[in-house]
Amino acid sequence: MEFAAALREGRPYRRPKKRCPVCKGWWFVGEVTGGNRKRVDALYCSPRCRTRAYRQRQSRSEGVTP
Repeated sequence: MEFAAALREGRPYRRPKKRCPVCKGWWFVGEVTGGNRKRVDALYCSPRCRTRAYRQRQSRSEGVTP
């Protein structure tokens, strides 16, 4: 959608990039990785980083009773 608007207005289009909070790596929004397109609202660059973040959250919450 943004790409089409940029073409109509005659301005350059730059694909937005996001930064992974786990590995601090950058990736392009909507990038195709492993045959699948990354979601626009993805937080992590890979399933590996997503799993690592989950395990870090779990280890921080151990021993905390509600």
